[in-house]
Amino acid sequence: MNALQLWQDQQQIAEVKKLFAPTLSDSEFSIFCGLGKTLELNPFTREIWAVKYGTTASIFVGRDGYRKNAQRHPQYDWHYEEAVYENDNFALTPNGVEHKFNLQNRGALVGAYALCKRKDSSRPNYIYVSLKEYNKKQSVWNTMPETMIKKVASAQVLRGTFQELFAGTYDEVEQGAVTGQKVIEQNEEENAVKEIEGLLETCTTHA
Repeated sequence: MNALQLWQDQQQIAEVKKLFAPTLSDSEFSIFCGLGKTLELNPFTREIWAVKYGTTASIFVGRDGYRKNAQRHPQYDWHYEEAVYENDNFALTPNGVEHKFNLQNRGALVGAYALCKRKDSSRPNYIYVSLKEYNKKQSVWNTMPETMIKKVASAQVLRGTFQELFAGTYDEVEQGAVTGQKVIEQNEEENAVKEIEGLLETCTTHA
């Protein structure tokens, strides 16, 4: 069964809800299904999934899901990503990026950038991401940091260039940063509620 057929099978959709989006509300799951069908993504091969912390759901798309959908968009022209090291000569120019490096001694990895050009735009879209912002210092981030940070840059530039396709989604390698922020926001909200409850209790006691 291909991805498009999956989203038309009610039994399969129920299984997707159970396995990949059990905490989503009906409206959130409807958005999830709509995106999966539109982009022809298969949750069983981890091309799309959702995570919910607190009251907000985040939808994640695999790298290949971003690339294949961007490349078949009628306005897609080209995209490119590259890592940046501390000894590189790197500058943003009006027409894109000027980047020169010596392979013998590039120094430490500091980040990555990506460019994406639409046919209906005179200049490419540009994004730069810092390694320290996304490096979780575990798993493949320890063994392949350049590959991982380039994936972040690529996902962000494709998402920004084709917002009509990817708005409200995140890439798989961004999940740690995104869900971590959701946990922080949830904790802040819970602490604020507790503080208000404490103030109300104090006011009641002294009334």
